[in-house]
This record gives sequence, structure tokens and C-alpha cells, in this order.
Amino acid sequence: MTKNEKLYPISLILPLVLFMVLGAAESYLMKLEGFFLSYPAFYSLKILLVAVSVFCCFPIWLKSFRPTWTRWTFGALAGGILAAGLWVLLSQIPVSILGNSGGRAAFNPFESCDSMSAAWSFWCVRMAGLALVVPLIEEMFLRGFLLRFIDSEDWRTHPVGQYSSKAWIAVCVYAAVTHPELIAAITWFSLATWLVSRTKNIWDAVIFHVGTNAALGVYVLFSGAWHLL
Repeated sequence: MTKNEKLYPISLILPLVLFMVLGAAESYLMKLEGFFLSYPAFYSLKILLVAVSVFCCFPIWLKSFRPTWTRWTFGALAGGILAAGLWVLLSQIPVSILGNSGGRAAFNPFESCDSMSAAWSFWCVRMAGLALVVPLIEEMFLRGFLLRFIDSEDWRTHPVGQYSSKAWIAVCVYAAVTHPELIAAITWFSLATWLVSRTKNIWDAVIFHVGTNAALGVYVLFSGAWHLL
């Protein structure tokens, strides 16, 4: 097995695992009285570290999943933006499991930061994490590794987008345990799975995810619905 073959599964798994570990640390440390880092500082550090991992893994992703741009890709962006509205609507249904009922950080930088420049600076970092970093690491883990691993012992050669019922269920379980908006998450991740099952292109899922998260971030900025972040 070559070095690239050994690094291939690591590149698909590590960035999301790092993000989740740092996210868990963030939730714990922010509750400690007297912790020396503010939420914006810790979140920025988290995104920086995960972005470095993405930078290191990106060449492997490009080699493994050659980007192809079709009419589906442009449709994925528009569909992702529309799906943000569906997320907002369905997130009002108060259903959650496994301790996710506590919701998200709901940090409003325009109320909590010392200056407007600091608030806008953090907002840019928050949007970079939401609309660029998260779509890449989540889709590479889900579509690049997890669903293929579930469906085939020889998962490296299993086609992206060829899903069994087990894979569809796995997507729903992942969505439910990692997002406080259970109904919205299951619906959204099912839509993304359907999209890739049609296009067989992992980058369409990334673009769909980017569209949703970017639109959601803009919606929160103008509506003040910070509980969605």
C-alpha cells in the first residue's frame, strides 16, 4: 500500500473528527469560570486548526474525486439556498435526541464583542467556518468515507452516490445525533443524499451544503435568529 493509499481514509475522517473534538472542548471550556479564551477566540482557533487540516487533505480529495461541473452543480447551489429556508422552517419543530436539546452557542457578536470591528471580524470567521470549512469536512466524511464504508468491504472502489438502504439510514442517524434541529437535519441530509445519488458527484453535495450554510448565515445576520448558529 502506497503512502497516498494509507493517507486516503485519514484525509476523509481526520478534519471532521478534529472539528468535533474541538467543538466538544469548546462547549466544556466555555462553561468554566475564568477560562482565559473568549468564545470568539476559541472558535477562531478551532476553525484555524481545522482549516489547516483541510489544506493538507485537499490535494488528496482533488485526486480522489475529480471535480466536474454540470447543470446539476449550478442547480445544487440554488437548491442549497432554497433548502436553507426549509431548514429555518423545520427547525421550529422542537424535537431532539441525545442531549442536543440544549441547542447551539447562539453567540451574537454584535451584542457581545467590544467593538463593531471585532464583531464584523468574528462574523467573517464564523461565516468561513459555516459556509466553507464545514461543508467540505462533513461531505468528505459522509459521502467520501462513511456511506461507502457501510455499503462495501472494498469501500475505496465503491462508487460515490451508489447507496443502499443502510447508507440512507446512516445519514439520518448522523444528522440526528449531530444537530439539535432533528427534523430539519434529517430532511436536509436526506435531500443531499438524494442529490448525490442522482449526480454521483461528491462536489455537488459540497456546493449544496455551501449554498445552505451561506444562506443560513445571511438569514441569521438580518433576522437576529442567532439560536440557529
